[in-house]
Parts: sequence; structure tokens; C-alpha cells
Amino acid sequence: MIIQRIGKIFPPPRKNGASLRLVTAIIAITAMAFTACTKNSETKIYKIGDTGPAGGIIFYDKGNADGGWRYLEAAPASSEFSAEWGLAYFSLKTDPEIGTGRRNTALIVAALNKIRETAGRAARLVDDMNINGFDDWFLPSWNELDLMYLNLHKQGLGGFKNADYWSSSSISYGDDAIGAYNMFFDGDDTGDGGSGYARYQICLVRAVRSFGGEAEPLNIDLSFLEEETPAQAPQVAHNAIFKNQIIPMTVFYHYDDDGGYYFTEKITFDYNGDNHTLDIPEDSYPYNSIGEDSTYNIAVDDFNFDGYMDIAIYNGSGNTTFWYNYFIYDTKGKRYDYNEELSGLPNIFVNEETQTLNLHTNDGHAGLMYTSSDYKWINGKLTLMRTDNQDYDPDRDIYILTSGVLNNNGVWEEKKQQFTEAQLLEEF
Repeated sequence: MIIQRIGKIFPPPRKNGASLRLVTAIIAITAMAFTACTKNSETKIYKIGDTGPAGGIIFYDKGNADGGWRYLEAAPASSEFSAEWGLAYFSLKTDPEIGTGRRNTALIVAALNKIRETAGRAARLVDDMNINGFDDWFLPSWNELDLMYLNLHKQGLGGFKNADYWSSSSISYGDDAIGAYNMFFDGDDTGDGGSGYARYQICLVRAVRSFGGEAEPLNIDLSFLEEETPAQAPQVAHNAIFKNQIIPMTVFYHYDDDGGYYFTEKITFDYNGDNHTLDIPEDSYPYNSIGEDSTYNIAVDDFNFDGYMDIAIYNGSGNTTFWYNYFIYDTKGKRYDYNEELSGLPNIFVNEETQTLNLHTNDGHAGLMYTSSDYKWINGKLTLMRTDNQDYDPDRDIYILTSGVLNNNGVWEEKKQQFTEAQLLEEF
């Protein structure tokens, strides 16, 4: 399932059905002292806008320590970052209420670990944060995020941007909780009420922490994540041709029940007396590339022109582009190393005559918009030698060709030309 960003939707219910307006700190004269910091015995009463124990800013006072906390503190503005939510095709339900962000974050991190999604994701990055010695940060729930919006951003506090921020609260599409709530921190008086985003979208993240009491155990039921994982991934056989020599390969994969995809994990084979393992980075797993009932493609060629065969594993395609994961043979280590830079380039063609890698993508307008580039290996480094990018300016109804070339002195030179459609069509 491919999810696009949806429009405004009815937000999750706010606690007690009431609108979360600016919360005034409750200062009560009481015999009970609330612990203001879990790292020492300091006792203090905070109000909204105060600097918190971790150097952030207080945005909520519950008025009591029920549940093991009283205050919510937003992390300093300098800690903000952008990230995907993750679990794009994994159904995981989390809650919107105040006080659930900590539990939500633990659930998300557990699910990320379960499906081996190790790339930087919002909840995991927050869970790993340590600010001024405090490491108890979590991704706020939707209503906790709303409190930050109303009590800080709308009051000119906290250094927030006018942008979308992730919550840890899920949104369901039918029976599957595969979306997540965000909030746009705008500059007007009302806010946008929240939107549902596909989890592979990127939003800003502002971590929060709770304190002012003795934190209680989460007691999270993770039984739905505890199905036994096979000790060894399923595998299929595949033959590749190395210089007219057929080389048997073993392709290890796993099947994603939620998304319905096969993912390649690694490939093993023997060549010239050496055993080789191609470990594919988890954030680059090729999907629909292998499996018992799916097609896949492994290409073998000398991609760096050193006389040794390298390997490319098909990783998907778009309308006019195709992508591979490239493994370049290391002659000294006698192994294949994943090349991230090469794997980030689409539509690579090997030109043995010029010993260059040629790229060409059609970007629209029946091929009149395009990008064409030549790369060459210089001292083991992939170097851009030439590029042409032709784009369309609708205001002037012309096409602009930007050409660049690396001259003999190693200096990049660039020029621009303009064409009408009629001029370009005359060339055909």
C-alpha cells in the first residue's frame, strides 16, 4: 500500500472532551514536596515557561504526581531534528492522551527493533537522546504536542518553527494503524487541529520528558511482537555470470507480511576460491527483488574499470529510473564492499570505450526535460566529469539547458542556454 499525505482530518479526542487551552501552573501549599529532578533531591515548584531541570522549558503542570510525574518539559530548541516516523507498513496503535507519550515511544522502538528497521527514526533518535545528563526523553503524544503548541509556541516560547512536528500517536486507515498524527505549528490563533501523515514522511521532532514524581514501570504488553523469528532467513538459489563463468549464489531474504514485500538481506557465493558475503544495508533492502514467487536481477560488470567483476543488485524502479545496490570488489581485501555513492545514482550504463559511467533520466515533456551525466573513477574516487540538465520555465515558455564540465585543470565550468520547444524539435 502506498500512502500519500492526507488532508485535514478530525483530530483525536482531547482529554475529558475539553479544548486544551493555556494551562496555568497550579501552585498549591502542601506538605508534600515533589522531586523536581530525578538526578538529585532538589525540591522545586515550576510554572509554565520556566527552565526545566534538563535545560528545556516547562509546558505543563498536572498539579499532582499521580502516575509518577507532575511536569512535562520540552527539550531545548537546539535539539530539534527532522526524521521519518518509521514503521511505514507495520500496523501499530498508539494513544493520543496526555501522559501516554512515554509508553508510545517504548512501543514504537520495540516495533522498530522487531522488524529490524535500524535507520534513524523519530522515536528511536529521541529515545537515544542525552541532554545535560538526562536520557529519559520521549516523543510526545498528540495531546502533549498540542500542549506545546498552545502553551509555548502560541505564547512565543520554545523557539519552535512554523512547520510540521511529529507526535507518537498513530492514525488508522481501516483496520490498520499505519499512519501517524502530526501538528503544523503555524502562526495564527487556532492551529490546524492535526493531520494524518504517512509514516515515511519527514517532520520536525521536539522531544519531551516527564518528571516530578517517582516514575512508574511502563508494564507494556509486547506479546504481539514476540513471535519467534527464524534463526536463518529463507533463501533461494540464483546463478550469475562472471566473465562467461556461471557462479551459483544463495540469496537470503525475508517476507514482510504487513507490506506484502520480499526483501533481500544478503547474498553469498564462492568465486576464485574465496567465499563472499554481500551484506545489504537494512535501510537499502531491495524490495520485490527476490522470493519464491517474485522476480529479481543481479548484474555483474566491471563498474570501476579495474579488471575485476563487480556486482549490482536490482533495487526497484520508477517511471524512467531504475536503481541498484552496488558492491565493488576490493582487490587488497579480496572482498566486495557496498558503495553507497554509486548506489545513490540511477540509470547507470557502463561505457568501456571511454571508461566512464553514463547516466540519463527523462524528467518529463516527452524527453525535452532531462538530466545526463558522465562519471569517471579518478584515484579510486567517483568523479563527476560532465552534466547536462534541461528544465522548463513555464513563465517564459522556454527550456533552459545548464551544462557543466570538469576541465583539464580540475576546475568546474558551467554555462546556460535557452531554447524554444520548436527549436528543440527541429533537432529530431
